[in-house]
Amino acid sequence: MKILTLRFSNIHSLRREQLIDFTRPPLSDTGIFAITGPTGAGKSTILDAITLALYGRISRMKSTLSIPVINEFGGVVTRGETEAFSELTYQVKGDIYQSTWMFRKGKKEMVLQKNGVAVGDKKEGNVVKLNEEIIGLSYDQFIRAVILPQGEFANFLKADSDERIKILERITGGEIFRTLGMLANRITREKKEQMDQKNTEIE
Repeated sequence: MKILTLRFSNIHSLRREQLIDFTRPPLSDTGIFAITGPTGAGKSTILDAITLALYGRISRMKSTLSIPVINEFGGVVTRGETEAFSELTYQVKGDIYQSTWMFRKGKKEMVLQKNGVAVGDKKEGNVVKLNEEIIGLSYDQFIRAVILPQGEFANFLKADSDERIKILERITGGEIFRTLGMLANRITREKKEQMDQKNTEIE
């Protein structure tokens, strides 16, 4: 997965539309970068906007966001605003996906597009499931290994070795080496069986 752009509006303390384009310098010129700034500057808001667009959830709240939480307690949507959205464009295996979370008139929905064409329906659960299948990571795996919000990297390190290996393989594309290793073992086993058979015939 490669994140291309993040566009959002009225999320937490960041009012009006914001755009972060990872395809343009200076972000496109570096492999690793840090989001820094004083408390309240909006660092965590950027991470929340990413997970909101993909999974309809944020790391600050343990459960899926509900309308009562948004309406009554002011969670996620900027105080005083009635509309908000978060849109993430990402690339997987040459295809471009655009996942959007929207809140409007007391209702929320999610939309997913693949190469500009709508995929599935607007039910939040279905879009989240599709994103999980495309990216290959659940919400919990994503926040532990990709965006690393406060404290989550420690949870990733504490995960059992099998889970860490699977997450890292999906992030780095390393699962291909597991597949190649299995293929090499199978071919080696078949060749050995053929050699044993030939030796038996010779004897």
